[in-house]
Amino acid sequence: MAKLFQLDHLFIWTDKDAPEIEIFRKNGFTSIISGNHFKQGTSGKYIFFLNFYIELLSISDSVEAYKNIETFGCNYIERSNWKLNNSSPFGLGIKMKPFNKNNILFDYTEYKAIWMRGTGLLMADNNKNLFDPLVFVLYPNMEFPCYNSIDDLLIDDKPDDFKNNHIHENGIKSLTSYKIYVNSEVEKSKIFDSLFNNGIEILKSNENMVELGFDNEINNKKIDFRPILPLIIKY
Repeated sequence: MAKLFQLDHLFIWTDKDAPEIEIFRKNGFTSIISGNHFKQGTSGKYIFFLNFYIELLSISDSVEAYKNIETFGCNYIERSNWKLNNSSPFGLGIKMKPFNKNNILFDYTEYKAIWMRGTGLLMADNNKNLFDPLVFVLYPNMEFPCYNSIDDLLIDDKPDDFKNNHIHENGIKSLTSYKIYVNSEVEKSKIFDSLFNNGIEILKSNENMVELGFDNEINNKKIDFRPILPLIIKY
């Protein structure tokens, strides 16, 4: 049976302008782009794969970010300071197959920003709890495009720079497994019960950490980004 929820992308809060991107570059991630979220007070650096992406998210304008606290549904400034206050460092972008808001069994609020394409995001009300990952469901037009192979990517009608940003020197292509470890009372949280029961691999742990597996880990290699970022990549 197909899973209702799938992981579209993961973001990790970083220092301003995401200097942590250098650890990706040093490990063969050669296609990295940047973007600003207009009037939101945040910016990101993105590492694309064929079916997934990682965003390194940072506060670019604290005044704008403070102005958006109510519409965000949580305090992005506090979340970005996770190294000091133990907030969760993660955000989980979730897609639904098929998309049907009636099947979302946790409370949420719609968030719309100027930079978004048409529709917005369905932000979980639980995001007010800064010690749990920020969770949001994407409308279909906001989902990241997925490709089965580099050949499928190259014949798409997307711009060449978009295609090139999927191709890495280390050869990593597609996410094939993941585990999200959350230092939280997961079994007591309605939202995490809903995510886990509907396909999101989220587990209780004594630390916040994400483990991503790519290409069925055929090379038996591992990149441990800790302590700079709470992330392990296996490929």
